[in-house]
Amino acid sequence: MSRAFLFAAASYPSRSARRSPVEAAVNLTRALAVARDQGLEDELKAFLHRFFGVTAAILVVDMANFTRDTAQFGIVHEMLAIHDFEQIARPIIAAHGGRRVKRDADAIFALFQTVESARAAGVQILDTTLGSAAVGFGPVLDFGNDVMGSEVNKAAKTQQRHALHGVVELTKAARAHLALAV
Repeated sequence: MSRAFLFAAASYPSRSARRSPVEAAVNLTRALAVARDQGLEDELKAFLHRFFGVTAAILVVDMANFTRDTAQFGIVHEMLAIHDFEQIARPIIAAHGGRRVKRDADAIFALFQTVESARAAGVQILDTTLGSAAVGFGPVLDFGNDVMGSEVNKAAKTQQRHALHGVVELTKAARAHLALAV
């Protein structure tokens, strides 16, 4: 393995590193580019999957009416609403065995071991606040302060496009996992 590959891989932050998601993404992009240029992209992908790959349920829960309320009441008001939303969601996520990974505007992303626990957390959050949610299930890269994978994207898109207020939608993979668990 070349020194460039080792340097690029080693420069990526560990799960415990306190770097911003943007800084982490830039480092990952650099590492992938160096690995590609050195003909070692497959080795770096294997490295990332070995050290950061997990199979998990991802819950994406989003506040209702954020855009409308921001226009009506202002961003400072909505920043307080996001804070309150987090204060409600965090202990519920933890109580169901999950871990809050990140927040993107008014959406919270959390990882769980099972679809059942992710859905239960989503239901409980939506019982106490207005919003919508979706759950995906599958292989992801868990970087501690960020999570990446197709099911992350599918859960986010499902939540944005299909979830009704007060409803926890499931991606196709999450529904299939539930069917197997029965």
